[in-house]
Amino acid sequence: MVDRLAFLHTVESNIAPFDAAAVAAGFDVSCHQVRPDLLARATDEGGVSPALEDDVAAALNKGLAEADLVLLTCSSIGAVADKMHSSGQAVLRTDQILADAVLADAIASSKATSVAVLVVAPSSVDPTTALFKARQGVMKADNVPLDVILVPKVWDHFLAGDMDRYLARLNEAIASFPSDNPTYSHIALAQASMAKAADGVDSGQASLWTIPSATAAYLSSLTQD
Repeated sequence: MVDRLAFLHTVESNIAPFDAAAVAAGFDVSCHQVRPDLLARATDEGGVSPALEDDVAAALNKGLAEADLVLLTCSSIGAVADKMHSSGQAVLRTDQILADAVLADAIASSKATSVAVLVVAPSSVDPTTALFKARQGVMKADNVPLDVILVPKVWDHFLAGDMDRYLARLNEAIASFPSDNPTYSHIALAQASMAKAADGVDSGQASLWTIPSATAAYLSSLTQD
């Protein structure tokens, strides 16, 4: 039974959409931890070192002390949540929620499907690829073509703290992607910070998926079980 949620973010702007999703589903949010240092280290180190893994795990355990379920909203350090989840701890990465939702929809479709998974942080490419490939296996969706694609020349604006330019450049990239790549039936924005840039985008024949919206649907489903 899940009554209380906690979140671990590496970007402060992720608090609002996830808090809204939790409240709309009827959950109390015990805490939102914001740890930009964890993402900075993953970026600098090119992945999750043993020392960084320990610090991420400590932050997730801090959330578990206050909540029934902890959601991690940063894909770059998601492997730590995977390890804790596989050991039976109530920790889940929100990009897994996205992956499961997109793949389930692709499997259920009567039309030919293929999935484009867009990321903006180079440090997210490998963990996102590993996640989606693993979920393909679990969900028996290996027959669904899937590509993880890095959107270029965007992440530097985020790292510089220029969120307006980050969102503007990302919005342009997302808006042009469906027409430039018409073979994809599903487009998944695999970093939570990308969601706001999708506002107002016409994805044409493809369905456009974001982590906050997938998380909102997932949390609502928990209250219906």
